[in-house]
Amino acid sequence: MAKGLEQVNAERSGQGRPRVADPGDHFHLLRAGARALRRVQGQASRALTRAEQAEARLAQARCQGHKQTGAATVAGRRWTPGLLDLKRLSWNCRAFRTGQRKGQTLYGLLGLARPTRDWWGLLKVPPEQLRQQLSAPRVAA
Repeated sequence: MAKGLEQVNAERSGQGRPRVADPGDHFHLLRAGARALRRVQGQASRALTRAEQAEARLAQARCQGHKQTGAATVAGRRWTPGLLDLKRLSWNCRAFRTGQRKGQTLYGLLGLARPTRDWWGLLKVPPEQLRQQLSAPRVAA
């Protein structure tokens, strides 16, 4: 493997391109990135769950005719602007399960062509690339 890496690096340096790093480094980098991504996804998921639970408690208090001031302040504290944006994104990427719009998403109905239907995959796309893909002119069919 080291000999093959030397050949590739010699070829790349002849073309004026940067050398390829040691494959072990790629493995460790990908592993660390996957761990960080799982950690952030877990934090976002837990925060979203807590906010939804607070919202459910508020709805329950509303249905039972209780004062909503205490529950509303808890629910309001849970929904930060970033979390609201994340909730909107996940909701707008969700496909309808039944009815006339079955299998379609809200973004799809608006004619927004996205690189992926998965909202978490959409978050993984670098902002520059996403901006470029979304601002590209669409060809009329």
